[in-house]
Amino acid sequence: MDLLDTKTPHYRYFNDPEFRALVDVMVSHIERTDFTPTEMREAAMLASIIYAQMHIKVYPIPVEAEKAMATIEANMTRVINWAESDNSNSEDSNV
Repeated sequence: MDLLDTKTPHYRYFNDPEFRALVDVMVSHIERTDFTPTEMREAAMLASIIYAQMHIKVYPIPVEAEKAMATIEANMTRVINWAESDNSNSEDSNV
């Protein structure tokens, strides 16, 4: 593995000052035994999840999809009404 391949974290560490600062802070916490490497990975994952939840993208529903959902809802309402009326007719004939 070439450590200076531009896609590796090592390359970024040596060429990106902000990435290097982040790594150095993390190493410092590990050295002081504030956190284990596993806890650091867990914290990084949680930070990513929290960020993603705070930046949820809302996509508009296409008009065609809205029309299709309205059609489905109307059909379901008709089926439910039919089932309820059929059920009440059955109950009347059982009396």
